Amino acid sequence: MNRSLGVGLVTGIFLLATLLVGVPAVDGSPAAPEPAPLSASTAPVDQTDRSSGFLQQSDQTAQFDSVEFRIAVHENGTGVWTFRYERRLANQSEREQFEAFAEEFRTNESHPLYTGFEKQASALVAAGTNVTDRQMNATNFDRSAGVREDRLNEPGVVTMSFHWTNFAQQDGQRVIVGDVFEGGMYVAEDQSLVFRSGGDLAFARAVPDDGRQMSNDTLATSDTVTWVGAQEFTDNKPRVELAPEDTVGQSPDEPVTAPATSESDPWMLLAGVVVLLLGVGSAVAWRRDGAILDRTGPDDDADEAVAATPDSNDDATATEAAVDEEELLTDEDRVTALLEDNGGRMKQVNIVEETGWSKSKVSMLLSDMEEDGAISKLRVGRENIISLDGHEPEAAGSPFENDE
Repeated sequence: MNRSLGVGLVTGIFLLATLLVGVPAVDGSPAAPEPAPLSASTAPVDQTDRSSGFLQQSDQTAQFDSVEFRIAVHENGTGVWTFRYERRLANQSEREQFEAFAEEFRTNESHPLYTGFEKQASALVAAGTNVTDRQMNATNFDRSAGVREDRLNEPGVVTMSFHWTNFAQQDGQRVIVGDVFEGGMYVAEDQSLVFRSGGDLAFARAVPDDGRQMSNDTLATSDTVTWVGAQEFTDNKPRVELAPEDTVGQSPDEPVTAPATSESDPWMLLAGVVVLLLGVGSAVAWRRDGAILDRTGPDDDADEAVAATPDSNDDATATEAAVDEEELLTDEDRVTALLEDNGGRMKQVNIVEETGWSKSKVSMLLSDMEEDGAISKLRVGRENIISLDGHEPEAAGSPFENDE
């Protein structure tokens, strides 16, 4: 790979960070310096004046308490990358300031944070193509921001995601992640790297064992595998292998040999990964001005009790039972049922109207459901079209379909 690409990644995100430098913290005071979100353990960094300035300035915009990098791996090798940033909101003033930022971020298609994320992710995926000899593409970009009212202490959350096609190697039925991590990685404190098994896949192997956290008692029955920082990974680590659920537990296949690459290319790809995570993580900030988040009433306001009349006791009992049953459903189940009742496909704005939930809650819930493979999203103009599997618009196809 041409070395200028790695420098270009640093330069591009430096420019993005510069747009947001000097933005006050949530409380209006300058932000205190914080550690870089991700850095290479041994990868070389171009110490130009510009990249050095980026590192110094971006530290001042680090405004989030925790960062989670999620990678959902699917059968065809697609990795759904989601960058999730969370901040505690100490008081009503902080909440209002964050909501103003979230509203602008969600509605402004040209928001510099999001457009910068798109450009740098696309450049990184192009670098991955050169390093691995697999044709890769960055598609299905998405974003959300808002206050999570369903979480303890109601934190402010920002997420950005994209689909990285051919991110993982395919060897028969096995899907293997690791060759893009040449040179190793370092996950800093208050950060975590999460792999999720997509589709009908299950984890067959995940190394290193040190620091590995599983969502269940065994690797094969876990939906996620997590490494929490601070943790340093050696060459080609982390390495994650997935296989169809009914085959996990059989003798593993022979290790897959990564495609031959030039000596310098893996280092430059790693530098690109590091810069993307560093730049996006540290560039997130919000302004004190902007429109307040458009909110609806509490979720339970949408469920109105049906009054019974003396001559309709049976109807009243049935209605109360239906309401009770609906209250037992999870938010994901309610959205799924709503989609099924509407032919498997709806506009996101209609889901907001039907549920009575806030725009931010629906946006973040749908992002989580898409990451889990429960739904797919297609951007058409200014609208998001939400579809169940098999109900995608004919022109779009499945979001996990190989681009061949």
